[in-house]
Amino acid sequence: MAKKKSQSKPTLCGESNARNKEKRRTLFRSTRIRTSTDRTTKYLQLLMILKIIPVPKPRMVKSDAWRKRECVIRYWKYKADLESLTRNVGYRIDGSLCNVVFVLPMAKSWSKKKKAEHEGKPHQNKPDLDNLIKAFQDCLCKEDSYIHTIDNVKKVWGYEGAIILDL
Repeated sequence: MAKKKSQSKPTLCGESNARNKEKRRTLFRSTRIRTSTDRTTKYLQLLMILKIIPVPKPRMVKSDAWRKRECVIRYWKYKADLESLTRNVGYRIDGSLCNVVFVLPMAKSWSKKKKAEHEGKPHQNKPDLDNLIKAFQDCLCKEDSYIHTIDNVKKVWGYEGAIILDL
């Protein structure tokens, strides 16, 4: 009997199943227990870390339908990947966008000393924070007009790109 070849199904953005499984493994949750200042109240903090490089929302024009600009292609890939990651864990925005940290990767050309100095420090270069927020909201909301509060959202330097959500 001849063995049948296993056909891989097309996945997100034309990637192979192995790469898609690898992306799912990079998404994880962690919990931390913190105590308040009076040491009587304990609460559970649930963090979700999405290992995906944040991409700002580009200004789109009509010609993007036929002329594929690199920034628009990167945005659509980011949108598809972020929707996939958040759908797998059931994350949704419910009226307020609170405690989101965009971790932007440092340049590979930087020295180890410079990387160590910038780790976790505020990112004050492009892309703008408001464009990162717009892209994040557009990926997770069909209609984002119901979002009434944006609180404690920041962008920082990191060794690898990620989005940290405090649930």
